Amino acid sequence: MSKPFALLCGLLAAALLMCVAVGTAEAARGHKKPLKFKTVRDEVAWWSVPGADGAIELYGDKLSVVPGGVVNLNVNSVGGARYDLRLWRLDGTSNGATRIMCGARCADRPGVEQPAAVSDPVTNEIRAPWSPTDSLAIGSDWPSGYYLVQAVLDEGPNLGKGAITPIIVKRSPLQPPARILLELPMSTAAAYNEWGGRSAYTGEWSDVVSLDRPFRNGLLGGEYGLLRFLMRNGFDFDVQTDLDTAADPQSLLDYRLVLVGGHDEYWTQSTSDAFYEAKKQGVNLGFFGANIGYWRTRLENGGRSIAIYKRSTRDPVGVTGYYRDTHPECQLLGVQHQAGALDWLPGPYTVDPAGAKHKWMRGTGLNPGDVLPGLVSVEVDTMPRWQELIGETCPSRPVTVLFRRDMGGETLGDARAVTYVARSGARIFSAGSLEFVNGIDDISARIMSSASHVDQRVQRFVLNMLRGMSGQR
Repeated sequence: MSKPFALLCGLLAAALLMCVAVGTAEAARGHKKPLKFKTVRDEVAWWSVPGADGAIELYGDKLSVVPGGVVNLNVNSVGGARYDLRLWRLDGTSNGATRIMCGARCADRPGVEQPAAVSDPVTNEIRAPWSPTDSLAIGSDWPSGYYLVQAVLDEGPNLGKGAITPIIVKRSPLQPPARILLELPMSTAAAYNEWGGRSAYTGEWSDVVSLDRPFRNGLLGGEYGLLRFLMRNGFDFDVQTDLDTAADPQSLLDYRLVLVGGHDEYWTQSTSDAFYEAKKQGVNLGFFGANIGYWRTRLENGGRSIAIYKRSTRDPVGVTGYYRDTHPECQLLGVQHQAGALDWLPGPYTVDPAGAKHKWMRGTGLNPGDVLPGLVSVEVDTMPRWQELIGETCPSRPVTVLFRRDMGGETLGDARAVTYVARSGARIFSAGSLEFVNGIDDISARIMSSASHVDQRVQRFVLNMLRGMSGQR
């Protein structure tokens, strides 16, 4: 149902001394002392390194880790070409990231050519059966955030080209939670990942997708711009993935505001339950994307495999499928993806007359009918038409439409950004568009060399919203 989301990434400046061990997998067992790292300001952005087109690839044995943990890296270097390892933290700076400098052992690493991919003949799951080549020891003082490891070739015809893999550093259990949690949609990234020739969308559809393989497609969407906006405006926040929420559903209750960044389409049942319980317990929720919580999944293979089974008759357990079969997404979001041909063009949001009166609009200069270009994506959410026509709302609470696009029908590209207050007092915001964050940050435009749609009025609107729902000033 969804179109691949755009590749984007970047990192935060942190004036810290950091401890990282990069070497063979022996480093993870304490055979080598951790290296000392420090942050530096690079003159170039991480994305200026050209992609290696498979000449070098890598993935970690964990997507997320707490400070003090270890991530083993599995690097495949075709022909055994040597490479450098670089570490970045995504942030709100002009280059989108701060580089964390590594010592000599990160440079001129010996390359290893790893085995070919393997495919499950029943589920079409693709895995990369690789062995660890390097280890990264996460410093005990690393702040929660989105980090990237980049491998760049030192020799051969692809000299200077590279590949990346993500590492999400969660909040240390020794630290109190921030007021805000930002959830990152890693299950969706895995579903779209075409490495090995198959995904949940391409080839002979994979019923199960593996995390034991490099990310061939883009890792980041709207969550990147949202993360940058939070950082630039001084918000205190923690980061975790949807898979972390699945493993610890109660974690959402530690926060005053939980933000979902980008295209968080695939949720396990425990992830979905966690959000409904957070709403019930009065946790404010902000959904900065579209088509969220659409497919029901489950985890297998110790959490390294995500079962999707879009052809649900093939599911041996029979529990995957659409969430709306039992409870429509609009019961949580206030809007939901209504499918359709997805053949319309991106476009503008218009300020709704009712939305113009909302408290989040104060001081923005936004007026009824104002047009905001570039904020509506091809894939969008809206209020189901039958409910809108008879004056009902999906969560059975008054829903305020803040911004709207009218294309002639719920399956013809209509889009709505909405807010409502649940019975518990929880405030809910849904952007209804994958491109809404274009109004607050231009990282996507700069990476893609396209026009910026940043609007100071939208930035003020989002600031009002985040401050109101989190209590931070």
